Amino acid sequence: MAEDTPDPVPTAIRHATERLRRYHRLRALHGASHARELMVREETANQAATLGPLLGADTLATGFARAVPILASLGLVVDFVDVSTGDEDAALELMITCTCLRAAEELGAAEREPVLCDVELAAACRALPVLSAQVLARQTDGRPCCVFRYARRRDANPGVASDPAVDGTHSDQGRGDHDE
Repeated sequence: MAEDTPDPVPTAIRHATERLRRYHRLRALHGASHARELMVREETANQAATLGPLLGADTLATGFARAVPILASLGLVVDFVDVSTGDEDAALELMITCTCLRAAEELGAAEREPVLCDVELAAACRALPVLSAQVLARQTDGRPCCVFRYARRRDANPGVASDPAVDGTHSDQGRGDHDE
């Protein structure tokens, strides 16, 4: 590629492709479940650093919307919608760019699995115990966009786990539920 020719693959997709390549290597060595857990452990600190500061906003939707320009600069088309109730602060993430599909395409992989989203949601819930996440729709399942629902109780402290990658006390069990 010439130096003055822009890279046709957005930064976020290159990063997702590398993560999917790593998952495939780990899966070949350790099996799918262990590979996923290793990836979640690696991603937890990143999710705490990325999402943690956004939780201080009045609502999840407002906080997450602050990331839209950054995500767009990385090549992702995403939006957030406030779906809060009286007791719960909640937001829908509408992901037009499916990193799982795009990464699989870049790798030339026939398998179109939602492992990257699964890892990110589990890591987010592990890093931020006040947050729950649920998959409502996925492009890997043939839907037109990916939709994720994030929520926290209105009385929840927006704190981040002390050191979730090390202490292991914050389980994502019961969070990151999947509509499979």
